[in-house]
Amino acid sequence: MDVFIGGRVSKQYPLPPNSYLLQNNKGVFTDVTNKVCAALSKAGMVTAAQWADIDNDKHPDLIIAGEYMPIRFFKNNGATFSEITASTGLQNMNGLWRSLVAADVDGDGDADLIAGNLGLNCNYHTSAQYPMKLYAEDIDKNGKVDPVMFYYIKDEDGKRKLYPFINKDQFAAQVPLIKKQFLLNKDYATVTEDKIFSNDKNLQVLTCNETRSCWIENKSNGKFEMHALPIEAQFAPVNAIVCDDMDGDGIKDILLAGNEYQTEVMTGRYDASYGCFLKGDKQQQFKAVSTELSGFKIDGDVKDMKMITTKNKEKLILIAVNNDYMKVFECK
Repeated sequence: MDVFIGGRVSKQYPLPPNSYLLQNNKGVFTDVTNKVCAALSKAGMVTAAQWADIDNDKHPDLIIAGEYMPIRFFKNNGATFSEITASTGLQNMNGLWRSLVAADVDGDGDADLIAGNLGLNCNYHTSAQYPMKLYAEDIDKNGKVDPVMFYYIKDEDGKRKLYPFINKDQFAAQVPLIKKQFLLNKDYATVTEDKIFSNDKNLQVLTCNETRSCWIENKSNGKFEMHALPIEAQFAPVNAIVCDDMDGDGIKDILLAGNEYQTEVMTGRYDASYGCFLKGDKQQQFKAVSTELSGFKIDGDVKDMKMITTKNKEKLILIAVNNDYMKVFECK
């Protein structure tokens, strides 16, 4: 088995850190990233990755997801990988992706994907027309990158414009220069990105236009189609996913868990999820089942979740909750 290691945060957020493809030669691992697929070396802020044979050619392909990036597809050609993201038919999929699972969701014999995102229960209402953007540049020339989030807010005329998501005091705490540049709060209230950042080659602009968690249908021939999961799946960030037939009807179901407690004070923690059981049907539609009926209820900052099968054929769900003990559920 070879290994892909996806880097997430570099010393200068949001610049992409190194990611690595390691070839296993009898237990000795060699970095072959630039030789096999140079595009993977700076793939983005990777949060999840899956090996899956998406075209049934008996070679495992690589799919990765991360912050401020689309879900990226890399086809395994045998000795090298080539990116096919642009030809998949997936558009406007730059998200704040947190988790990724490959499974045959629709039962047609090929690998589909389920992707966990930030969700809709947040301050950012993004779309292809009004995306959220992250601008990053060393504003005060002190050798450190200064990232600032912008999203579209209506101005006095009712038109949406890109404005900073943070207030002046928060910004000035990181970049004191802002105090002198905008003396009054009313001056800062109308500032747009072009008044803060120069348009030189060092300016980084990252985009997010999709925050919904979804499942991605493999339509074959390298084409995919995105299907947003029900609103109950969008209440909080999705960090953990299990896809299996959990109620014995022969149809795949989806189990989700998440939340995020490591947020700064002004935003507040994301804690609206108590787990979500989505029951599947023959039309590949998923319906949320209440915790009272499903029995699946998790309170806490869930970071991971896996299903195991015991020697007695019992299906157990193991759930890792941050700052808590591991929880175990049995599928009955």
